[in-house]
Amino acid sequence: MIRISPLRQRFIDDMEFAGLVPDTQDIYIRAVLTGVLALRQMKHVAATFLRNASPKNNSKPTSAADVAKLLAELFKPNSAV
Repeated sequence: MIRISPLRQRFIDDMEFAGLVPDTQDIYIRAVLTGVLALRQMKHVAATFLRNASPKNNSKPTSAADVAKLLAELFKPNSAV
């Protein structure tokens, strides 16, 4: 028996109630998982930056806004593509 978290089961139940077919449900679940993984990666990048910031050159962010700016720069789409 496969265990499913209550939140995931609720998500599946809501999609079934909305009449979504299993293939669409799979796509939605994968999209949510991709978003969660991206948020975790962003959190990891910010934590690594804060750990490795050099206090000698005052590059350590001092506020959440500074961290947000850093993340925006790190994840900015490449305009050369």
